[in-house]
Amino acid sequence: MTSSGLTAGDIADKRGFAFASASVEEIMEDSSTHVVLIGTRHDTHAELVCSALGHGKHAYVEKPLAVTRDELQAVIDSYAASDMSVMVGFNRRYAPHTQSALRRLDRVTGPRTIVIRVNAGAIPADHWTQQLESGGGRIVGEMCHFIDLAAHLAGAEIVSVHAVGVANGKSAALQDSLCATLTFANGSIASVTYCADGDTSAGKELVEVMAGGTYLRIDDFRILQITENGKSRTERLPSVDKGHKNEMQVLVQLAKGEGDNAEGFAAAVRSTLATLAVVESLSTG
Repeated sequence: MTSSGLTAGDIADKRGFAFASASVEEIMEDSSTHVVLIGTRHDTHAELVCSALGHGKHAYVEKPLAVTRDELQAVIDSYAASDMSVMVGFNRRYAPHTQSALRRLDRVTGPRTIVIRVNAGAIPADHWTQQLESGGGRIVGEMCHFIDLAAHLAGAEIVSVHAVGVANGKSAALQDSLCATLTFANGSIASVTYCADGDTSAGKELVEVMAGGTYLRIDDFRILQITENGKSRTERLPSVDKGHKNEMQVLVQLAKGEGDNAEGFAAAVRSTLATLAVVESLSTG
């Protein structure tokens, strides 16, 4: 039952679902269910992914994949013992402007310099995402999106992570105004600035990539500017598109057995490890 008093059956009737249950075990054991979508609080993600794989089901899990290294290792072990797919909700890699930027970058050579600025806005300290036991903090729960996006744009594995935070008295895991610097195996570098202290009317997400004489700028996943040879052109979408629709299309294909997400899972594991390393870097310097 939801906080509004609605039951799983009520929502199923309203949305036209063929089956609904408030029992996780019943869903996992249902033979007609082939894919489990996990959108629960962060501390349950890894356990539910392991359960889905153990029951022979594909798993789609919203970020983060795990909130600790031990949880992540449990997921890796469950995945290795299964022939099912795991997809993590790093939707920005599927955004139309991200895909356009990558197509342009495929035509230039040399390492890439990536700058990502997230004007995330403040969240009350008592919000569940700010509680380590349920949300893991905003670095693990939200900044992971942009660590993954940086790696996707760099086109290489992350080699090192270093982070510094604003001197606001918050513990490393609960810091929400910080800058992380990433280096990649192909010589690319990225700076990811995540900030809770700005005015969100200024726009939330800005992505810049520079490589081989080309400059790419994505504004809030609605406007893409491409500048090269002294000329600029702009691609505009009618509304913000952070890749959710494209992501779900990939998931449906996986559920039908039309594709392999092994590299996608490996990339999600690397991004998760790098995000945990951001917290560790804040803690240790």
